[in-house]
Amino acid sequence: MSHLKVIVKMLAVLGLFMAMACTAIASTKNENKEGQQQFVELLPKDFKPAFSRETVIKLNAIVRRSYDVINEYDAIIERTYNNVMQASKSELNQQHQADTKQQILVIRNLEHRSNLALSDMMSAVEILKKSGEEHNKAILAGMVNFVKDVNKEVSKKNAEINQLLNDA
Repeated sequence: MSHLKVIVKMLAVLGLFMAMACTAIASTKNENKEGQQQFVELLPKDFKPAFSRETVIKLNAIVRRSYDVINEYDAIIERTYNNVMQASKSELNQQHQADTKQQILVIRNLEHRSNLALSDMMSAVEILKKSGEEHNKAILAGMVNFVKDVNKEVSKKNAEINQLLNDA
C-alpha cells in the first residue's frame, strides 16, 4: 500500500532526524568579541520523550488497529473489486456470488473498524490536549494522519464497491 509505505518512511526519516539531533551540536554561543564560538552538545538526558509512557501505549494501540485494518484490506481488496466488477457485468454462479458477498462484508467490517480507530484517535488527541501533557506535535500529527488515511482509503473503496453493486 503506497500510503502506508510513505507514512512508514516519513516516520523513519523523522526518527533518524531526531536521533541525529540527539548527537549533533545544537547551539553555539559567542565566547568573546573575536567571534570564537563555544559548542554546546546536547545529550540524551536533555531531550524529553515525545509522550508519556501511558500516552504512547494508548496511541500506538490505536495506530496498530489501523495498521491491521489496512493490511487486511490490502490482502482482500483486489480480489473483491475484481469479483464485484465481474458480478456487475454478467450472471455468475451462486458460489461466486456468495464469495463476493462475503468479501464485501469483510470490507464493510474493515470500514467499521477503521471508523472506530479514527474515533478513538480523535478522542485520545482531545484528552491529550486537555491534559496539558507535553508531547511531540509532529509525531502526533503523523499518527493522526495515518489513522485518517487508512479510514479514508477503506471508506472510499467501500463506497465505490457499493455503488458498483447498486448500478448492476
